[in-house]
Amino acid sequence: MPQNSFGLNKTLVLFAMAIVLMICAAVIATMPSSGTVEAHESTFKTPPCRTEEVPLDEGYGVSRVVVRRVCEDL
Repeated sequence: MPQNSFGLNKTLVLFAMAIVLMICAAVIATMPSSGTVEAHESTFKTPPCRTEEVPLDEGYGVSRVVVRRVCEDL
């Protein structure tokens, strides 16, 4: 009988561990995300910048126009 109870204890421990893992997975899955990460430039001593449209040539002529940021060095 002791061997049988050891097998039962082992089964209960494995079942309890599976339940704990499922609860952890559910908690992690339902946690709110930290939000979107957005990069922004610091306003500390930034040079004046402007945007301008620049034609982009990919070797077959002007294929599109892109907007680039141009900053003046002081």
